[in-house]
Amino acid sequence: MTGDEKGHGEARPRPVPLPGPYRPNPPRAPLASPKPVGDEAGFGPSASADQSKLNHRQRPTPLTVRIGLTAKSASVSPPQPPPGQVRAVAPQDGPRPTPLTPPSAHLSLVEETSAGGVAVRPPAHGEKGPQAAVIVRRNRAGRIEWCLPKGRLEPGETPQEAAAREVREETGIDGEIRGTLGLIDYWFTGGARRVHKVVHHYLLTMIGGYLTVENDPDQEAEDAFWVPVAELPERLSYPNEQRIAVAARQTLARNPELIIPTSEAGSQ
Repeated sequence: MTGDEKGHGEARPRPVPLPGPYRPNPPRAPLASPKPVGDEAGFGPSASADQSKLNHRQRPTPLTVRIGLTAKSASVSPPQPPPGQVRAVAPQDGPRPTPLTPPSAHLSLVEETSAGGVAVRPPAHGEKGPQAAVIVRRNRAGRIEWCLPKGRLEPGETPQEAAAREVREETGIDGEIRGTLGLIDYWFTGGARRVHKVVHHYLLTMIGGYLTVENDPDQEAEDAFWVPVAELPERLSYPNEQRIAVAARQTLARNPELIIPTSEAGSQ
């Protein structure tokens, strides 16, 4: 058996019979010179108007779709929002950043109690109605504030004792407690503390002393004045104290004898 029959050696090409007589192909026309890309696509200046419109419809318009914080090209655009509106963007995958400010639950809670009140006296000659002692001080921004005398309780003090002491220190007036006017209850944050503060307010009748701020140990009060009780709510700076002043005015309107100290009321 020969090598070709065994599959070894070079294969010899076998002649393939042609169907019918041999006919050569006709000569091809010479190729035209290549056109610019714009002309070939139908967008160049030499393209006809119809061809330009046809190719314009077929030409895909590259668009941009926002996914997270990256931009990718796409051939199909999502519906666009109306003018003046902002389309929501999906958040980026991965863990969210940790807030820098710790929650208020990490602040230490502090309870504070203060006391003060409205110290009043009978009107002097030419004055209109009972007079109340107020102080003038500056806040942290340097603005003038009209306030009622008050301060924190010292160890072992009752709210009534603290109110009489604070009135004496900040206004120079010795007062006698005649009744309760109300509470001011509020929260504030100072440093790393969350403070819950309660301020007791009392009605006091003047039994001695004179207006002065020289005895204020904290030197917060810049001056002290007598103000008609009828005008007191409009003169005070804070709405909470304005309500206390209204309560004092209503109390004296119902019980005008409270303007007189108990030591003098028995002799009249």
